[in-house]
Amino acid sequence: MEELLCERYKTHWHPQNPLLGSGFRCIRINHSAMDPIILDAAHLTGVSNTELSGFPEELTVWIDPNEVCFRIGENGSICDISEDMLKDMTSTRAREKNARTRQENLRKKESILHSNIIQAPTCVQC
Repeated sequence: MEELLCERYKTHWHPQNPLLGSGFRCIRINHSAMDPIILDAAHLTGVSNTELSGFPEELTVWIDPNEVCFRIGENGSICDISEDMLKDMTSTRAREKNARTRQENLRKKESILHSNIIQAPTCVQC
């Protein structure tokens, strides 16, 4: 996503005047209409349409030099995304992924143990 955004915004990025080009740097989801850059990023990373449907029906993201803000719904409050918030989100995702991996490994071990220990005896006829 970062590479896509950098390529898209390279001629519309003005740190000396952050409001210049801000309309171009706005990402919108409005009911069934989704910004093409989200669709491109999803396609490149293997995110399914089902997962994309988890986005709010109305979402606006403003990406400006030194600031990223979002609003859910047309009348929602505008919220800043801070570096601390991003770090928290990243660490939460990492913890969730580690927990899923541990659960999967435990299931595999249990499956192996049950398949090797519990076996029906073989009978030989005389």
